[in-house]
Amino acid sequence: MRARFHVVAGWIAAVAVVSPPQTEPGDCAAATEHYKGSVSAITDALRKYEACVTASNGKDHCGAEMQALDTAHDDFDDAVSDIEKDCTKK
Repeated sequence: MRARFHVVAGWIAAVAVVSPPQTEPGDCAAATEHYKGSVSAITDALRKYEACVTASNGKDHCGAEMQALDTAHDDFDDAVSDIEKDCTKK
């Protein structure tokens, strides 16, 4: 199970280094900042979830941490959509 978290963490780190194309300075800049913030939030939520699971010893379902990770992923999904909408040539 721990290996799975490392795979997910590696994927998140790989996503974080991808720079979206910048074609419209105003909207694209805001979308890019949203994206960067969402990457940070999802990485933080993933670390907290991993810490909970590691310390759980079968006594904690880590539901709150999983919900926070799910919420962070929803925001990440919105940020990716913003990049697609605001940072591509029309």
